[in-house]
Amino acid sequence: MNSIEEIKKAHEAIELDLRELEIIMYSDGVNYSNLIHVCRHLTEFWDAHEALEKKVFSELARLDEKIPIRTIDFEHGELRVHWEAIKEAINSGSEFRVKEVLDSHGKALIVKLRKHMEFEDNLIYTLQEDIVSKLNN
Repeated sequence: MNSIEEIKKAHEAIELDLRELEIIMYSDGVNYSNLIHVCRHLTEFWDAHEALEKKVFSELARLDEKIPIRTIDFEHGELRVHWEAIKEAINSGSEFRVKEVLDSHGKALIVKLRKHMEFEDNLIYTLQEDIVSKLNN
């Protein structure tokens, strides 16, 4: 699988986790085991995915593709703030705090992450075949 396909597959996997997070958020109580599972999966996945994107988008910029790397990096940092707030709330042990943070940071994370993935997908879906082949060589 080439790196562009890896990014696309990763975005699909992240979307599944976001849907699971939404189910947790809109439930009456907090299913901690499910929430921790989703958070652990996203955390483990996130760092590797972010590194892959940084490598791919930097390489595309080197190939003179118009890639807004600063925007992508800024958005990654913005997403991380929400993610850290969610993890901190989970560690607080307070169900009230978890629900409160999921209602604010969780919703913001989901909206921003979906928008961010759509932005990245639009970048990579419009790449020409010769660029993709150069990227994978």
